[in-house]
Amino acid sequence: MKRKLLIIFSLGWLLNPVFGQDILYTITAEKINCRITEITETSVFYTINKTQSDSISINLVYLIQYANGLVEKLNTLEEPVTNRTNSKKIYVSKTPYSISLNTLAFFNSDITFLGERHLKNSAFTLGFLASYNFNTRTSWPNLWLSLLTKSKKQYDIGSYFLFKPGGGNPKYRASGFIGCMVKYTAFTFEAEKQTTVYTSGFPQVISRGFEKRNGSLLAIMFSMGYDVQLSKTCFFRNLLSFGGFKVKDNYAKEISREIGRNEGRLINDPARINYLPKLYIGLCIGWQF
Repeated sequence: MKRKLLIIFSLGWLLNPVFGQDILYTITAEKINCRITEITETSVFYTINKTQSDSISINLVYLIQYANGLVEKLNTLEEPVTNRTNSKKIYVSKTPYSISLNTLAFFNSDITFLGERHLKNSAFTLGFLASYNFNTRTSWPNLWLSLLTKSKKQYDIGSYFLFKPGGGNPKYRASGFIGCMVKYTAFTFEAEKQTTVYTSGFPQVISRGFEKRNGSLLAIMFSMGYDVQLSKTCFFRNLLSFGGFKVKDNYAKEISREIGRNEGRLINDPARINYLPKLYIGLCIGWQF
């Protein structure tokens, strides 16, 4: 090997014009314009601009093209670094969209879809949530709604962003994430119609039946969880979001009255509820496309 390299180098040196320029190509497709000065079994020595001397391991040299046209191939060409980087992020850069179904929501008669857009070559994901409830009455998973009289959850809509350290590199089958979710819930309930009458100068609250009213809540939650890649296009997600929301309007009045009743308060002395906690859990199966 050494003799062969020395013979080729000697031929190139003799046939090369005094001011000729050689071209050295590395295995990563880097091109170096230089003048080859020496080739050994381990290194290739060269100069740039006649003054700057340097060397490179012979294992990193793909081929040398001498100024006289002679070409010597020393190694095979590696895949470019940029291609290797993209291949490690295949689930982020080549499949930017995904949709998932929250299977846990079925226990609440919800059908819930989550759609996402993975920002290319980034650790961030933007998503939206849409849910419709088929229950005629709100069930126990919606604690703060089930306390109301004849309440019915209508739908949820929301948006969220997630941060995956490392950009969700598929080199690891499971990847954790953190983020934030904003979720709006619409519902209906029946509120008690009350009238205050005065008897002998003292106020007295009288109930006159119920009437249907609309309510809503807007919750802001911190999210965390992890994804497990089941295949190139299918994944499983465990999601936990927790936070709170401000009660307002008719809902604030009615939920304060119901909680006050549970605490043994008088009807004209309801609890003062301003904020309530909110929890959202997801066990999702998703597909990327």
